[in-house]
Amino acid sequence: MPCLSNSPCLWRRRRFGLRSLVLSVEMRPSRGCCCASAGVTAAESQMLCSHRIRILVTILRNASPAAFPAAPIAPLFLDCIMPSPRPEPAVCTKRAFHRMQAELSRLESTDGLLFGATAIAMHSMGDVDQVSIDRDIQRLVDRARHRNPVLTIRSRIETIHAILCQEEGFSGNYRAFNSPLNYFTSFVITCKRGNALSLGLFYKVIAERLGGLRVYGIDTPYFLLRVHSKDQVAYVDPFRGEILSQEKAIGRVVNECDAAKINADDPLPTMTNRRWLQLMLTELRDIYRAMESEDALAMEELLDLLDEK
Repeated sequence: MPCLSNSPCLWRRRRFGLRSLVLSVEMRPSRGCCCASAGVTAAESQMLCSHRIRILVTILRNASPAAFPAAPIAPLFLDCIMPSPRPEPAVCTKRAFHRMQAELSRLESTDGLLFGATAIAMHSMGDVDQVSIDRDIQRLVDRARHRNPVLTIRSRIETIHAILCQEEGFSGNYRAFNSPLNYFTSFVITCKRGNALSLGLFYKVIAERLGGLRVYGIDTPYFLLRVHSKDQVAYVDPFRGEILSQEKAIGRVVNECDAAKINADDPLPTMTNRRWLQLMLTELRDIYRAMESEDALAMEELLDLLDEK
């Protein structure tokens, strides 16, 4: 039986959230294990193995009994091992990782989406201040509420559009479309440039805090927003800063996307907030991979958190 301290697959799979690990291990290190060859004493080797066994118990707790043909091993761990410690990231910064963890229970709320996206920015921009971001957004909300208290959907959309696009100058970052900065809330709120996902996020937060509106992302390769108010519906292109009718929204998606990726029965499907953050992380991961940056692995770790149920 191999020593558990000589099992790099355990570390890799644990760190990246894979759930297909089935191992049978001994409660004590084998005589010919790697620890002895490395000059580690028997007591130190026992300590190393015990530490890794504590990590393995989480997998055993969540796995179906049918997954373990050697059934007596699982109860052995469950009876003898203390609860596993809080998981720590391998590449992602702890601040970003734990911020995303904290938002998992409320991702479908407006603030859950905002601060989940802010957690993404925290990995690359260590000085992110989510309180400051929240305060800047609230100032825009207060300005919109003071400007136009009328409750019609069109007037509210036009007010938000005027403040964001005309007065504040928010727009799509055409010059650096593939820059990772376009996904970071701290960058977008300061420099007023971003992509459809980040600009749409600010639009959603402002509109829903304003009251009377519900905003959903459209789950198509070309990202749009659907804005609801009672029985009224409108669409927004956050990257181009345009308000669209349903017919124009469908036309834009058809013109900008591969026809094979469009559902003819529902060409404008909405997405959850979790899916919104997953898209941001997936696109960021692909950008970092193209840059050959290990930050791609950090995005994978955050994606693993969102994949957990």
